[in-house]
Amino acid sequence: IGEGVWQIRGPSLRFIGGVMVPSRSTVLRLHGGELLVYSPIAEMPGVDEHGAVAHIVEPNKLHHLFVATAREHWPAATVHQRELQLADPAIEASKIEGVPKLDETVVFHRPSGTLVVADFVFNMTAENLMSRIGFAITGVGGNRVAQSREWRWARKDKAAARASVERVLAWPIQRVAFCHGESVAIDPAGLAA
Repeated sequence: IGEGVWQIRGPSLRFIGGVMVPSRSTVLRLHGGELLVYSPIAEMPGVDEHGAVAHIVEPNKLHHLFVATAREHWPAATVHQRELQLADPAIEASKIEGVPKLDETVVFHRPSGTLVVADFVFNMTAENLMSRIGFAITGVGGNRVAQSREWRWARKDKAAARASVERVLAWPIQRVAFCHGESVAIDPAGLAA
């Protein structure tokens, strides 16, 4: 989707009531050529063709399902659980403070201008009527960039969350890669929460 950024589309995840949520994993090329996998999915075909996976990121408390599978596939990779303490000129990571229920870390890939997110914001298209209803209730439907009402309900410290959002918006974002939805080119002002 950009210079040194790939997305792998997985099967949609089935939630309560037949709501289907799209799933994706994002792979980033680091400065030295090794790869970082953000929110692995069940199957990750083609990743090894692009280089050696050195890092696996479990970006928040809800994106742990396939981390063990990724660890088995890439046993030499370092697994980062909701924190990314990695000094690499190609990336910058920021933990979104004030929302401990999700505890999400987002990553900015400098060479491509790509912001990679798990549940911080969404860009989802409904696959069925139940998904359309579920997305409408949570405020994330309609194939547009939106933050879920659930995120706002889970927020415990509004000032800390706002400071985190401002840190993210200070990056020169050109596109957003979502775990749930198609990546899009965007003006960072479009992410204001």
